[in-house]
Amino acid sequence: MNIKLFFGIVTSLITIYMFMPYFRDIFRKKTQPHVYTWAIWALLQSVGAADLFKGGAGYGTIAFVVGSIFCITIFLLSLRFGTKNINKFDLYCLIGAFLAFLAYLFINDPVYSIILVASIDTIGYFPTFRKTFQEPYSETLSFYALAVLTNILGTFAIQDYSLTTVLYNVTLFASNGILCLIIIFGRRAVKV
Repeated sequence: MNIKLFFGIVTSLITIYMFMPYFRDIFRKKTQPHVYTWAIWALLQSVGAADLFKGGAGYGTIAFVVGSIFCITIFLLSLRFGTKNINKFDLYCLIGAFLAFLAYLFINDPVYSIILVASIDTIGYFPTFRKTFQEPYSETLSFYALAVLTNILGTFAIQDYSLTTVLYNVTLFASNGILCLIIIFGRRAVKV
């Protein structure tokens, strides 16, 4: 088996597995997804997957396609089960992400496109960073820890390494890692 295909499949299977506890925790009302974050991620995962594919990521794109399907599903669930902890900062992030996405639509260069996609996705994390800092038990730690793993493995699945094919994974790795730290240290501080 092609090693890139192997990493693409393994990353996709872990992606599917990592979402299961998140869905479980949503329905148990333990996890409260932030609707703005998941709206941004649903859009960006789909666009990011398309950009990675166009940029030559090959099998490295598989997990992003799987992830985009789950992000859309969680966005829809967050409309009903999401956090009520939404403030003006979150709205500014949503507006900023939307405006940046409009700019993205007019960029034809894959490098600038992926830089903008990575930036918008990072903006999408800010409402969840803020909410999770205040409510560290409102997110599922295993989800973000496994996301870090999929970002590492997904990088090994990339067929042609370039800024276009690697930047989004690196950005997600950093953002997911930061969120893990917010959850871990926040829970230690709160000790519910």
